[in-house]
Amino acid sequence: IDLDDWSDNLAWRNYMSPGRRRLATNHLMGEGYWVWIIPLVSGSTSIGIVADPAYHPFDTFNTHEKAMRWLEKHEPNAAKILAEVEDPPLDFKVMKHFAYDCKRFYATDRWALTGEAGAFLDPFYSPGSDFIALANTWITDLIVRDLAGEDVTQRTLIYDFAHKELLNGWGMLYKNMYGVFGKTQVMLMKIAWDWASYWAVPNVLFMNNGYTNLAVLKQYSATNTSIGRRFAILNERMQALFRTWGAMETKAFADRQFNVFDLDFLLKFQTELGQKYSPGDLMVKIESNLQTLEQIAAGIFRMASHQVYGTPADMTINPYDARLEDGADVLLQKSG
Repeated sequence: IDLDDWSDNLAWRNYMSPGRRRLATNHLMGEGYWVWIIPLVSGSTSIGIVADPAYHPFDTFNTHEKAMRWLEKHEPNAAKILAEVEDPPLDFKVMKHFAYDCKRFYATDRWALTGEAGAFLDPFYSPGSDFIALANTWITDLIVRDLAGEDVTQRTLIYDFAHKELLNGWGMLYKNMYGVFGKTQVMLMKIAWDWASYWAVPNVLFMNNGYTNLAVLKQYSATNTSIGRRFAILNERMQALFRTWGAMETKAFADRQFNVFDLDFLLKFQTELGQKYSPGDLMVKIESNLQTLEQIAAGIFRMASHQVYGTPADMTINPYDARLEDGADVLLQKSG
């Protein structure tokens, strides 16, 4: 998170070196913005500024000259390295209002939209790749079944609904969240939560054909107490926590490095992704993962409440019910 020594780090300088082939994406981050640094196989490097206009007006970085001055102000070490690159930029492009949606992804009269032809949220976490994979999976399944003579009307409507629900869930990760990007501790917890929830539920479903199994989808989301509904509510509560905590956080953190895979639950979720389950065992696994997520959510909330209000570090928390804005007295009362 703290990159004060960026310009002195040879590995970072190599991102600007011609002909390099080792690929690694890196991000710089501050209040209201993030910057991507993506080495391409061509040897060029893609650098992008993504910012919330509430914090950084679009016209402050919408030309190459302005973008360089913006970097000098907000990411001076990055600007210093770029200033040393002798070759001019190959291209400079600006995009405003890049998030968009659509009313329908899959239609019963045999057309469909895939990838960014349908909707796009935000480049952070690169969810476009996930929705390309999901859409192509659903579209291929519909085509194969239709060619085999199956009536895919109901399945088409279910896939369209599922796509919209997933998109809404992903949207919570970004909405009114850019202010949190400058709060190191809160953002680290958000990243840990976002990765954990991503690997624990939707990835497990996808890698076990759960999104094309109507029986699995029904069991996952049919009732208000189903796994899918609980997962959606839990994620909504956690994103609200990060926004509230971010607004209250004032302590600066720097000169520290944190490896998220030192967290056992993240390492476990990630390493288990290749495992295969029968439809019955799949729901048992996702329920188990959700219970772990509930414990993680309670732990993050306890830490936030302890730091903001000084409540006990071992306070009992129901992550579905607790809200940081409730204040210490209400939280203690709910804790019992």
